[in-house]
Amino acid sequence: MTDAAQQASRPRWMRCTLILVAGIPLVVAGFVLGYLTCGVVQWQRGTAAEYHTARTIRDITDFVESNSRWPSSWQDLGTAPWEGVVVNWSIDLSACDRHDIMTSITPETGRYRTYPHAELDLNRLWLLVQEFRGSPHEERSN
Repeated sequence: MTDAAQQASRPRWMRCTLILVAGIPLVVAGFVLGYLTCGVVQWQRGTAAEYHTARTIRDITDFVESNSRWPSSWQDLGTAPWEGVVVNWSIDLSACDRHDIMTSITPETGRYRTYPHAELDLNRLWLLVQEFRGSPHEERSN
């Protein structure tokens, strides 16, 4: 290789090295930023689902108190389905136990992160169910 050919290949080699050295951290930073963004979006969806779940628990508690029965659908509640809320519409108030009530209304994520009163609100619903059955202090077990 001649001197001129070596000098011409050095800048190309140096440019490639510079692009790799500068590009790899940018790619990694892009992946990290994307990962963090997905986490924030998931957190926001979970939070919205928990707010909707809280509202649904209150609506079902009001419905049970007024009608002495469990609603069979969103239509019974008079509302459109809340996004991110899972409801067991097949609860039989005369045969259910505390576990059935405590797991009957949940966010689709399956757990509560930002709704600290979920257990209290569901427990209130359970106490209401017991009142209708005439046994306020008895807890049935399977």
